[in-house]
Amino acid sequence: MSRKQARRISAAILTVALSLALSGLLEARAEPPAGCSPTPMTLAVIGVKNEIKDPNWENQLIGSGISHLVLQALYDTGRYVPIEDNPEIVAEVDRLIGLQWAGAAPRYGEADAARIAADLKTEAVAWARAISFSTSRRRSSFGGLVGGARTTVTVEVEIFVKEKDRPVISARGKGKASTDSLGVFFQIRKDKVYFDQTTVGKATQEAVTAAVKELKFP
Repeated sequence: MSRKQARRISAAILTVALSLALSGLLEARAEPPAGCSPTPMTLAVIGVKNEIKDPNWENQLIGSGISHLVLQALYDTGRYVPIEDNPEIVAEVDRLIGLQWAGAAPRYGEADAARIAADLKTEAVAWARAISFSTSRRRSSFGGLVGGARTTVTVEVEIFVKEKDRPVISARGKGKASTDSLGVFFQIRKDKVYFDQTTVGKATQEAVTAAVKELKFP
């Protein structure tokens, strides 16, 4: 065998080896993380029912903000991806969220969820209800001297998920956050709610995360 032929054979073997290695790498990267759905389902969060009778919870931006928290928490499971982001769908989802938070529409049932999912052309829908909100204030003391007071906020929510051809599942979650300052309510600036900057916001985030962790997926 000539040196030229030997070089050709070696090059061919190297090409095949690299192809196999690349193929294996791509297959490994395509494999979903453990516990995730192999093909994530499209999801829309269609609102939060406000059952908290407190004027500080009336702003519709709070309902929109909690809806986004629910979407993020469900996306983080690896089971879902948001539905297509086009103006018509965004407008319809915003309308549904507004109606739910304002109490202008009844709380969703299973048939409602299935119908809305079909209208939005999504494989799954989720919604929630803000169940309760409470505060407790405790004064601290040291060496017989009364110090400042610490306020603890507790929020409870329930999250519902309806996947195509499957029954609704739901779970509740509670969140708590504490502060030494007097400000415990939502901060709304420039049409945005800053959940991570207030005690009630942090408690709400924790409640949503806790509820999603309790969901029993099929």
